[in-house]
Amino acid sequence: MKKITILIMFTALIACNKNSKEDSSNTKIVWAENVQTVVPLEKDPLWTDEEWTAVYKYDKEKIFTSITNAVLAGKLKAYADYPGTPYSVKEFSNILVQFDTTTVADPNNPENITISPLKREVKSSDIVQMKFNEKIELDTVSFMLSNKVSYITFLSRKYNDVGELLGLKKLFDVKLNDGSEEKKEK
Repeated sequence: MKKITILIMFTALIACNKNSKEDSSNTKIVWAENVQTVVPLEKDPLWTDEEWTAVYKYDKEKIFTSITNAVLAGKLKAYADYPGTPYSVKEFSNILVQFDTTTVADPNNPENITISPLKREVKSSDIVQMKFNEKIELDTVSFMLSNKVSYITFLSRKYNDVGELLGLKKLFDVKLNDGSEEKKEK
């Protein structure tokens, strides 16, 4: 009799756990499927330092380094414009570090002009804004709001040939592993 009672209690426990998992998956309401959140990474000149640090507590170096290292390691994919064709690791590396040439006049002899190599490197300090593409869901049982970021866009400043600021330019998009590809394959 004890064995039957234990077996019934164990079965009931498993059944309750199974039903609660099914119920929780049906309690989520999608508020937004495809929202872009803009995150400034440089202080607006109209804000004081105290106001800025109270609202924005981002470590730009950690964000940029962790994402770019993951792409360079092949764990994440970078794109010129997501969704599209992803960059190879070599192509992405060439975006981060570019080599060009420039002409330089000798200060002692201005008529003597030489061509010098010029290395341009994208660093975390160049990133002035990020955009997160998100899905926002509300769980109607726990009333918890969850944001799932599918990809991040990194932006820097865009200048013309004489150094005047033109606005922002997109550097690249990085697709995060949010499980959306796994769901499509099943």
